[in-house]
Amino acid sequence: MVKSLHELREAGVNKRFLDNVEGYFEDIEGNVSIGQKRAGCIELVTKLRDKSFLHKFRANNFESRLLVDFRKQTDEIIRFVLSFMVWTFLEDDANAPVLQLVHENGIISMLDSMLDSTREILLIAKDKKTNMSKAAQSLVADFCNLIKKSKIFNKLPKVLSPQVMALATLDAVIRGLRQAGWMGDCLPIAMVRKLVKILEPFQGERDLEKRKRIDPLLVEIPVSILESHSIGSESARETELSNEELGTLANILPGVMDFEGDDFTSVQLLTLRLSINLTNHRPVVCDTFGRQDIISRLVGIAQAKFQALSGPLEENRRSVELDFLILSLALMINFAEMSDAARLAFIQGLLQIPQLDTLLLLFLERLGRAAEADSMEESQSNVGFGYLSILLGNLCQNTTVRNLVRSKMPEKTLAPLVNAVLEFVSHNRKVDEEADEESWHKGYTERLEQVAVRLQNIEGFS
Repeated sequence: MVKSLHELREAGVNKRFLDNVEGYFEDIEGNVSIGQKRAGCIELVTKLRDKSFLHKFRANNFESRLLVDFRKQTDEIIRFVLSFMVWTFLEDDANAPVLQLVHENGIISMLDSMLDSTREILLIAKDKKTNMSKAAQSLVADFCNLIKKSKIFNKLPKVLSPQVMALATLDAVIRGLRQAGWMGDCLPIAMVRKLVKILEPFQGERDLEKRKRIDPLLVEIPVSILESHSIGSESARETELSNEELGTLANILPGVMDFEGDDFTSVQLLTLRLSINLTNHRPVVCDTFGRQDIISRLVGIAQAKFQALSGPLEENRRSVELDFLILSLALMINFAEMSDAARLAFIQGLLQIPQLDTLLLLFLERLGRAAEADSMEESQSNVGFGYLSILLGNLCQNTTVRNLVRSKMPEKTLAPLVNAVLEFVSHNRKVDEEADEESWHKGYTERLEQVAVRLQNIEGFS
């Protein structure tokens, strides 16, 4: 059968593409010099930034030939380039096959080896030990400009080092694995410890002005990695951390909340989510995190967000304020559910007014409004009111706290609190009924029901 002119041209174009790709592989595979391999890797990843080339490359399954043997890489320049190469594939399509490919071929191990390298990659390229010609150094400089034009960082790093490159790629890998349904421990405990070490300068007890001078990416990306890793982690690597390391993670919460401006909203929310994941069903961790200073900060957030949500707000702003409110209350719920020391911390205020008094004031102010919500603002505030009710219900596990709560309630009874908890449980049951299948939320509703049962038993009514 005679092929058409179009088919012949298409075959020719495809052959030239395959020949070009083979040329790149000849520069990076086999017994080639380290200089040739560095240049070949940079040239290939530069070409892969072209979407048309990238899609043809993937259509021919060349990534399975390229993304191999990460554990064997010892050259800093090549590891740096390969890291960005992996990120490029994940940015294009973080599908399960490519995630499995890079994970099984040792990407975590290679990135781990990069976390200790904090020097600018251009300085590494110019180092005599690296042994790069001026032309090769220029190639690295062009590559750095390519990276800066990409979306790998939401802001330019102060130092474009192997460390910050590894963090960005690791963030994409762990997030991708979690979204693909991989719930195992992806990181060795030693690597988790390295991430915690990177976060140390951002602790709330450190000087604020010094914290502001450190690259914010060095808190944003490690927190994002740890938050993704802590989601659904079956064996909870983070619980293997020492008390000192858990203390560092606890201190990060007030540390990031000190930063002002919308640029820090994302890392503040991620830090709250990370703290929730770490303290969930873990009494020892709740003891570490449930300190007076942290509780005071969380109560302050809740108070401010209740106030903000009571008035008109632009839609995106309202969503952010609601996230802060729910997450701050959810974290305190974990403390109150699992730690008696934390429960007592709510009545041992650092200031004149204990934090429990502020929470009770918020509850009583909204008690009459909850059943009459007829606007979006009031409905969203009601969700917060539900979480606040659960928090107070869990705090009532402590007799001293319970007596204080009862003394502030109308008619000196816990009935208003019990009814508020039951109303929130009822709301969550409706959400469960509308869900198509079994979900984590049904287990969460069961936890809420236990708060109501416990309060009912205490008060002697049903």
